[in-house]
Amino acid sequence: SVENLSHDRYQEFLSDLDIVFCRNVLIYFHARQSRNIVDRLKNCIKQGGMLILGHSEFINEFVFGLKPMGRSTYRRDDQVESAIPSTGLVEKKTILIVDDVPVIRTVLKANLLKNGFNVLEADNVDVAEKMLSSHRVDLISLDLNMPGKNGAEWLRELRARSVRIPVIVVSASSPDDAAAVFGALGNGAQEYIEKESLGRSFQKFSETVSSILQLDREKVSQYRFIQAKPVAMKVPRVVLIGASTGGPEAIWKLLRNFPVPSPPIVIVQHTNSFYSEHFAKTVGKSSGLQIGGKVDGELLRENCVYIAHGDYHLSLEERESKLYLRHINTPPVLGHRPAVDVLFESAAAVSGPKTAIILTGMGKDGARGMKSLADSGICFNMAQSENSCVVFGMPKEAKILGAVHFAGDIPELRTMLESRINGQLLKKAA
Repeated sequence: SVENLSHDRYQEFLSDLDIVFCRNVLIYFHARQSRNIVDRLKNCIKQGGMLILGHSEFINEFVFGLKPMGRSTYRRDDQVESAIPSTGLVEKKTILIVDDVPVIRTVLKANLLKNGFNVLEADNVDVAEKMLSSHRVDLISLDLNMPGKNGAEWLRELRARSVRIPVIVVSASSPDDAAAVFGALGNGAQEYIEKESLGRSFQKFSETVSSILQLDREKVSQYRFIQAKPVAMKVPRVVLIGASTGGPEAIWKLLRNFPVPSPPIVIVQHTNSFYSEHFAKTVGKSSGLQIGGKVDGELLRENCVYIAHGDYHLSLEERESKLYLRHINTPPVLGHRPAVDVLFESAAAVSGPKTAIILTGMGKDGARGMKSLADSGICFNMAQSENSCVVFGMPKEAKILGAVHFAGDIPELRTMLESRINGQLLKKAA
């Protein structure tokens, strides 16, 4: 029988099921529709039965009265009290602030309440655990440095228990905290925000929360995406990557154990200059490639990754048919320095084929530059797909401008990137 998941009729003849597979289906529905579908599917499963979703799909088990059993696997347990209202909808999202500094909790709470969120507070991990056991929590704001068990250790434990609640790390801006911050991102945190930046823009925090929770996801369908004009299959002389929110983990996965020989890879990741050194080290460790980018005027070489070190834009310059990396101290673009647009637009002005990739991130940075690359007719542009992004902002804007030739999740982007580089190797061999 073929039924519409958005309707109730299938519940009339489907009941007492032992297991329901609904893998990579919810991603095609709006948030409210997804909640209703999960609630209906749960009602078709008998007590103790299993619901298995796709790895890219997240639900809050407390909303539906489900017990997490592993990655994307849930068991119906009627002893778990469902937090879902009788309407089947959850209007307000609940944020748990975990921080031992009262003033930080106070300012974050005031900002979140102003923007329509429910807020819970905990001054240590033990209190936070009790909150999770008794409340539905949609996102956690987590301080890493607290007395007793620190936030980083607790985050590892949560992910080991397959608790997939999104986490924003709120940390001090210092080189000493860089290892802990990037360790947290590697252990499943979605984003980090510096405590020092909160005083300049509290609104950025609530906007980041909204974006990660995909509260504007329903608006995506209103946009008309334009396919970029086809380009000839050319081997890239350089690979360009731009990312923001959720970018570190995406970059590590994209470049993990990268095959050589490889064209030079230039990355702009929105990050605080305090963290740039540690970010570069993690990319080098993950990819196995050499790390450059510290020297202005550096010659781009094979098997090297170039990353912004410090508070500079990166751009490309061509001299005598060779590419060089330039550091530019011009004003921020769209609030960012380094900015993806600066790199992409400079690359559009140099000769030879290129490949550009825009990954998860808030805002519009990189979209305009990717359009310039597309208009050059010698750059193949790729974007991370909506369902695999932490925030489908920058890729969405690039697609709206008609600047993207191919979109996919990280494994698909990696396969496509390798195929283009392999074209270079085959051409050399020939």
